[in-house]
Amino acid sequence: MTLERFLEWLKTQPPLKPYDAATEDPPDHPWFRLPKATIDEGLKDFSLLVVHCLKDAPRDDKELQHVLQTAKSLAQVPLGPPVAVAFVGPQGAGKSLLLCAIFDSDGLSLTGADGKACTSSKYFGEIQFLDAKRLEAMFDELCRHYYFYHHADDDSDDEDLAPSNASGRKQNVDGLKDTAEDILTALWGSKARFEENWSPESYKSGEFVRLCRLKFEEALRAENTSNQGIATKMGVDQHEILGHLKPFITQVKGKHCLWPLVDDVKISFHHPLLEQNLEIIDLPGCGDTNAQRARHIEDLRDRVSFEVIIADTARIESDHMFIEQARAAIHQHGTHNVQLVATKIDALDANQLMQYTGEPYDTIKRYIKEIDEKEEQAMDDEDVETMILRDRLRKYKAYLMRSLKQHKVAERAEAISQGINAKLQGRTAAAPSLYHSSAFEYMEWTTKLKINYSNQPALSPEETGITQLRKKLKSLPAEQNLKGYDDHLHYGLQTLINKAKRTVQQQDRDDSFRTIADAIELLGKKFLVRLLTELKTAFQKISDKSIAKLNPDVPTFKSRVEGKIENDWCNLKFFAFNRVLKGRGIVAKGVTQAKGLEQGRNWNRELSEVLAPGFSKWYNAHIASMEPMESALRVAVDQLHQYTIATIDESTANIVTIDQAKKRWGPYREKIQARMMILMAEVRRIEKRTLDWATMQSAQYNNLVGSITDAWYDDIFHAAPALKPAVPGKKKQYVKPGKFQYQKDRMATHFVKSKDPFVDRALNQFQGQFDEDIKELLDKRFADVTKQLEDFANYLRGKAPLDYVMTYDGVAIRAQLEQLIPGLEEKANNLRALLPQRVKEEEHTARCDSTTVIDVKDGTAEFQAIYENVAKQKQHDQARGSKRGIERALESRAKRTRYERS
Repeated sequence: MTLERFLEWLKTQPPLKPYDAATEDPPDHPWFRLPKATIDEGLKDFSLLVVHCLKDAPRDDKELQHVLQTAKSLAQVPLGPPVAVAFVGPQGAGKSLLLCAIFDSDGLSLTGADGKACTSSKYFGEIQFLDAKRLEAMFDELCRHYYFYHHADDDSDDEDLAPSNASGRKQNVDGLKDTAEDILTALWGSKARFEENWSPESYKSGEFVRLCRLKFEEALRAENTSNQGIATKMGVDQHEILGHLKPFITQVKGKHCLWPLVDDVKISFHHPLLEQNLEIIDLPGCGDTNAQRARHIEDLRDRVSFEVIIADTARIESDHMFIEQARAAIHQHGTHNVQLVATKIDALDANQLMQYTGEPYDTIKRYIKEIDEKEEQAMDDEDVETMILRDRLRKYKAYLMRSLKQHKVAERAEAISQGINAKLQGRTAAAPSLYHSSAFEYMEWTTKLKINYSNQPALSPEETGITQLRKKLKSLPAEQNLKGYDDHLHYGLQTLINKAKRTVQQQDRDDSFRTIADAIELLGKKFLVRLLTELKTAFQKISDKSIAKLNPDVPTFKSRVEGKIENDWCNLKFFAFNRVLKGRGIVAKGVTQAKGLEQGRNWNRELSEVLAPGFSKWYNAHIASMEPMESALRVAVDQLHQYTIATIDESTANIVTIDQAKKRWGPYREKIQARMMILMAEVRRIEKRTLDWATMQSAQYNNLVGSITDAWYDDIFHAAPALKPAVPGKKKQYVKPGKFQYQKDRMATHFVKSKDPFVDRALNQFQGQFDEDIKELLDKRFADVTKQLEDFANYLRGKAPLDYVMTYDGVAIRAQLEQLIPGLEEKANNLRALLPQRVKEEEHTARCDSTTVIDVKDGTAEFQAIYENVAKQKQHDQARGSKRGIERALESRAKRTRYERS
C-alpha cells in the first residue's frame, strides 16, 4: 500500500502484545470440545460417594474392600500409553530451537551452539545409561577406529598400499577418529588420562576395552545410579535442571562428562501439550558416524508412533539425508504419521531481499527507494514536524521490508513444497505435508516484554509454522484420549455399579457359580495351552513352507555372492579393499578417491540386493499362507465358546444360574475374538518389519547382513600369514601368499567355502529371527486371552455365596450401599450424556461359514486341521469364483458376437 494508505491503516491497529499460546484455537476434534473439567469433577463426586459409604468397612470383608478399591480407582480417568513423537534432524538444522518454540520456553533445550548433542530438559530428569551389551559393542568400535587411524602402519605391508594415514589426517571427512577420541576422552575425564591408559598392545589384547567398561562402572557409582542404571536430577526451573543435566548431554569444560554413554534423558514437567499424553523424543543428530549409536537411534525410531523430520530450508531440496530419512519414516509409519518441517524459512537478509525481481518485488523496491530519498531530504531538519515525518517514514519502510520478506517467504515455501512433494510422492500415496517454520521469529513474539511497530517480527505467529506444528501434535493423542474417557464412563462406572449390586444381593447367590468358575478356569488352562502349542506348530509349518520357496534359488544366490566376491571385491587394490573392511563393509561417498571407492561402497547393501528377490518371494508366500489364518482363529474361538457353553451346561447348577453364566460369557467371547484380530494385525507388521530388516529398504544400520558380516569383516581385516624373519631397516614381510591374498582367501572361506556359508547363514538367521518374534507375540496375546478367562471366572465367583461370615457392620454398610445404587446409576448416565455420540463399532466376531465349522465335542479337532479346512474352503471359493468369471466373460463375448452378426 502507499504511504498515505499505510498511515491511515496504522491508526486502526491496536497495541501489540506478546503472543500467548493459550489463545490458540484447538484442533477440530470432539476431544477438545469435551467438558473434561465437568466430567472430572463428576467422577470425583461419584467416587467419593462410594468411598465415604465404605470408609468403615471391615478389613476382612473382602467384597466391600474390593468395591472400595474399585471406587478409588474411578476418581480419575487412567491415561493410556503416551503417543511417542520423534524429532529427527541433523545438527544445525534448528531442531532444539524448534522444540523451545513449541514449548514457549527459552533454555528448554541445548542448541547446537552450546554443544555437540541436543536433548530437551526441564524440572525433573532421569538419566538412563546404555546397557552392558551396547556399551561393549560401542567401546570396541570406538577403539577400533582410533587404533586404525593412529596405528594403520602396524598392520600394513607394501602391497599396493596407499598413504592411508596421511590422507586420513588430511581429509578426516568421516570424523571416525575424532568421534572416538571425543567419546573416550569424555569417559576417562581428560585426554591425558585416556592417552596414559591407551596402547596398541592393550587394544589388541582386549584389555583396554575392559578398562573402559570398568571406568564406566566407576562413573555410575559416582552418580549414585539405581539398580536399573538410572541417575535422577531435579531443578526448580529449566535453567537449573539444564545445569545438572548438561554434562550428560554435551561436553562441559572442567567437568567429567558422560554424554556419549547415555541411552536417553527423560525430562518431566507440566505443559499443556504434554498433558495431552504426548511423549516428545529429541533424537541425536542423524548421520552419526558411530554405527552403534546409529543402530540405537534406529531402535528408538522403531518404537515411536509419529516422526517429525527436520531440515534447514537452505539445504532441504539438496539434502540427500533428509529425503532418505523422510522415505524411511513414510515406509515404516505411513504418510499420515510423518510430518516434514523446514526450519529457518526467514533466513533472508536485507541485501538478499533487494536482489529479487519481478512483481511484487519491483513495486515494493520502488517504494523503498522513494522512502530512502524522502528520508535523505529530511535528515538535516530537526523541527517537530520533520521528526514526526521521519518516524512515519521509518515505520513505512519497516512495513515495506516486512512485506518484501513475507512475499519471498511465501514464494519460497510454495516452491520448496512442490519440489519435496515431487521427490517423495509414490505411485499411490501422497507425500506428507511440509510445514515451513521460523522458531526465531516465533520466539521474538513470546520473549519480548514490549512489542511496538518498529521491533515487530516480520512474520506473524501463524506464519512462523510453530502454531501449525503445535496444533498437529495436540491432535495426535486426541482419539486415544477420547476413547479412554468413553471406556471409563461406559465400562469403568458400570463395572463398579455391577460389583455393588452383586455385593448387596445375597439372596440370588448360588454356590454353583463357584463350581462353574473353577471348571471354566481349568478348561481355559487346558484348552489354551493346547491351542497355543498347536498354533505355534502351525505358524512354524507355514514359516518352513515359505522359506522352502527359496530352495531352488539358493544355488543362484551362492553363485552371485561368489561372483561378487571374486570378480568385484577381491579385484580392489589392497588399500581400497582394507578401507572397506575397516568400515565394516561401508565407505561413504567422498571419503576416499581410491579406485573403486569414488562413489562409496556398501557391501552389506550389495549382498542384501542379491538376496532381496528371495526374501520378496518368502514374503509373498507367507502372506498368502496367512490369509486363512484369521478365519481359522475365529473357528478356534468358536471352539473355545462351544467348550465353555458345554462346561456350563454340564454343571449341576439350576437353570437361572446357567442362563446368567451364559449371558455373561458373551462379552468375554467378543473380547477374545478381538484379541485374535489384533494378533493377526501384529503378525502382518512383523512380516513387513522382517522383510525390511533383510532387504535394507531404508539403508538402515540394523539389518540382517550386517548382523552376520560385522565380525567377519573384522576377522578378515586382522587376518595375516606368518611374518618372515625380520630384516633390519626393512618393512616386515609375510610368507607367501602374502597378506592381501591371505585376506582374500579368508573372505572366500567365510562367505563361500565354509560349512555354514553366507547364504545359508542368512536364510537360517532370517527365519530364526522371524520365528522368535512370532513366538514372542503368540505368548503375549495368549496371556491376554488367559486373563480374559480368569476375569470371567472371577466374575462368576463374585456371584457365589460368601466364604466368610458377614459382621453386623458389613450388613449395615451393604444396606447403605444399596440405597446409593440408584443415585450412582443416575450420575453415571448424566456423565455419559456429556460424551459425543458414540459410533457403533463394527462387529468383529462374524460367524464363520457353516462349511468350516468343525465338531469339537470329542476334542480331536486340532488347530492344524481347522487351518487346513479353512484354506481348502478358500481355495474352493476362489476356484469357483474364477470359473464363474470365465463363464460370464464367455457369455458376454457370445452375446457381443451375435449382436455384431445381426
